[in-house]
Amino acid sequence: MKVQKVIISSDLKELDFCREKVEEFLRKNTKFDKTMIHALVLAIDEAVSNVLVHGFDSTDRKNPSKNTLEIQMEFDKTRFLTKIQDNSSFFNPLEKLPKNEAEQKKMLKKALKHNIQVGKGCGLGIAIYLKIMDKVLYEYDKKRGNILKLIKYL
Repeated sequence: MKVQKVIISSDLKELDFCREKVEEFLRKNTKFDKTMIHALVLAIDEAVSNVLVHGFDSTDRKNPSKNTLEIQMEFDKTRFLTKIQDNSSFFNPLEKLPKNEAEQKKMLKKALKHNIQVGKGCGLGIAIYLKIMDKVLYEYDKKRGNILKLIKYL
């Protein structure tokens, strides 16, 4: 199994570094084609962006060095797993999604239509990583904080 951890502060400027490290890991350790690598980088970027924007409040962002995210990537014969762990307040990005997949698609389609109508591009990060990844899980632990798991099976 191949494993790599990347730790970043809660500063949005860290996203470029994060994307570079994820792409580098995927290119070196997996057999995904270029298109899938780009899709996986996008999914992880959206998940990390959501934590930075919604998980940390404005006072947290004023002192980003105190607040960190750990992105752990694992690749084995069956799957690529990314765990995004942070010390922000409780933030479950999946909480407001309907449990039914058809209802999720309907809700996300409505959000996309709204963004197109108003010319605004936000609120679609979850839709992006749900579409790209095969499984998305969330857990909260008082000691470790928020943990979002993104899984892509081979």
